[in-house]
Amino acid sequence: MSLNYSGSAALYCARQSDSAPSRPVSAAVGCIVKTITTRCGTVETRFLWEGWRLLQSREGERCATYLYDPNETWSPLARVDHPAQAQDGECYWFTADLNGAPLEVTDADGAVRWSGQYGSFGEVSHQTAESWALRQGKPTINQPLRYAGQYADSETGLHYNLFRYYDPGVGRFTTQDPIGLNGGLNLYQYAPNPLGWVDPLGLAADDLVRYKPAPTLSAEPGARATAISRAWGEERELVAAGGGSREWNAAEREVILSTKNNRQLSSVMSEMGYTGHHINSVKGNGALGGKWQGDPRNIVFLQNANHPSGYDEHLNGNQGHRGSYENPGRGRLIDRSRTRKNLISCP
Repeated sequence: MSLNYSGSAALYCARQSDSAPSRPVSAAVGCIVKTITTRCGTVETRFLWEGWRLLQSREGERCATYLYDPNETWSPLARVDHPAQAQDGECYWFTADLNGAPLEVTDADGAVRWSGQYGSFGEVSHQTAESWALRQGKPTINQPLRYAGQYADSETGLHYNLFRYYDPGVGRFTTQDPIGLNGGLNLYQYAPNPLGWVDPLGLAADDLVRYKPAPTLSAEPGARATAISRAWGEERELVAAGGGSREWNAAEREVILSTKNNRQLSSVMSEMGYTGHHINSVKGNGALGGKWQGDPRNIVFLQNANHPSGYDEHLNGNQGHRGSYENPGRGRLIDRSRTRKNLISCP
């Protein structure tokens, strides 16, 4: 199989020849349109995205619309298969692992329509689902979601991972990290350990240490503003170690490193377009919100209305308030201190 890339290192064509040289099988793959050309004709699949997440795929007059867990950004919750112009259809429910990789898909009757067993780095080595559908005379389903943010391309065997393509057979990306050494020394690495790390954008090999706010965990006491100030202080130390909880540009990194007062840093970065947002909202989460309101691990930095891009991630983003400040949020904590220690301990 030959892979063709554009000048920006984006894969745009994969070509695979069968035993007959005059009958090639080629596939043009990408995030918006995928075209499969064989001797039997051409099939086109179109993709619709909600931010960085796949919202819908459409092939001919059939659509598959995806819904995600509101508390886990990359964990699929359900899929609705329906005709393009219809308002309803067949609903399927996902069971995913802790990192958002689908393990089973069930229908409205509770019957398993798909299940998968993963290899060490995301390759589905065994799929089971079709026997029940065949016995019942129902259509079989294709389940292409894999690791967080990945879409399996059956024609190439690669996983589309937003900014890059990932080869699950070898556990590496097919191209270098677009952010260069900011993502780690290994430019093709997916993650140090896929059991506890994810890279949904295909950008950061040295990802954050994140975990759920389990009842057994202790939280630092304090007010909301205290948590944000503490988080900026930990972010400064993380950036100094060569990391960051998001991809800061050179000017932003310079401000973070040079502003030594945490409260002042919070104010300056707010003017530059970033807000410290409580992952588990204080309001609307009962005892959970109160427990974690002062802990810096409960803070994620999101773009606000001052950001040069014009996009208010804090108000409208999936990690933020999703369009209304009344919407509470829940999610995994960000342990910047442990992430920094991991970076420092790496040889």
